[in-house]
Amino acid sequence: GVNMCMDEISSDGRLCWIPKTDDIAGLCHEHVSYLKSMKMGLSIEMAQAVAEAIQAKHVHVAQEILVIALGRNDQVDYDAKPILILIMCKQGNFLDAALIIEKVRQAYRMLPCREAQHGPILSISSDGEPKHHPALYLHCMVRKLVPSDSLFQHLSFLTGFNLWMGSHFETQDFNYKHLLKRDIFCFKLSSKSNLKPLGIAKHICFF
Repeated sequence: GVNMCMDEISSDGRLCWIPKTDDIAGLCHEHVSYLKSMKMGLSIEMAQAVAEAIQAKHVHVAQEILVIALGRNDQVDYDAKPILILIMCKQGNFLDAALIIEKVRQAYRMLPCREAQHGPILSISSDGEPKHHPALYLHCMVRKLVPSDSLFQHLSFLTGFNLWMGSHFETQDFNYKHLLKRDIFCFKLSSKSNLKPLGIAKHICFF
């Protein structure tokens, strides 16, 4: 099987013109459909339409790039290979994120050479983007493993393991550093006074 990995990287936050295709690039994927076309053409009408749409906040200049990659669970050729790159504005919600994930899942299943050759998507991973938490809940908290499932005998005895999975047995995974940052540091490590009962205040350097 394969792991589906998602992460975001910062972008320059500017528009550009691609002469080869005559496209205006740099607008967010979430709202670019508001514009009828992205072709510059021979006049400045399209450029004016883009500027007006940005000023009216109907569309936004992209602030980050979403990269989705697939990595095989194997001893060879296991490096993650990007399959989708989208420029985003951070104005979308978790439903937008869930829709993108679903499109990737369906596209992978509809290509027989992919799933038949490399196996199904077993895990959907995120770096910890807040919108991905509820999005992955929608995808990976669909059904609970039962004794008749082949995975049940391998996972049911693991104490504390989440037995809820996606419709095709996908599990969700988040970068533990982001989970610790939000769930522990924001609650327990906010000050030394909170750490004294835990006996670990002297081991942490506060800046």
